[in-house]
Amino acid sequence: ANQQNKMDKGKGNNTQPSEGAANVGGAIFEQEGISFSKEMADKVRALHEHFDADSDGYLSYKELRSLQLLTSGQDLAPEQYEMVCRALDCHPTKGISLNA
Repeated sequence: ANQQNKMDKGKGNNTQPSEGAANVGGAIFEQEGISFSKEMADKVRALHEHFDADSDGYLSYKELRSLQLLTSGQDLAPEQYEMVCRALDCHPTKGISLNA
């Protein structure tokens, strides 16, 4: 709850899931009782679409690595990608979708 309040500070305290979040990868947008705002869901969707170079709806290792390098400057090891895929219940050869 404290994390949610920090995320919502200055934007009201709307902790209810938005309609957009429910339609776009509910598992990603509503993990562990934390719901993201429509604004956050739209940002995640835009990032996913931008880095999904082949437009297949999934982020491959190469695509997620590009996102990681650009946003943090840190490289992404294949083992880290596989760990993320396991955490999101995605198959590494298929990639990470918004519906994970």
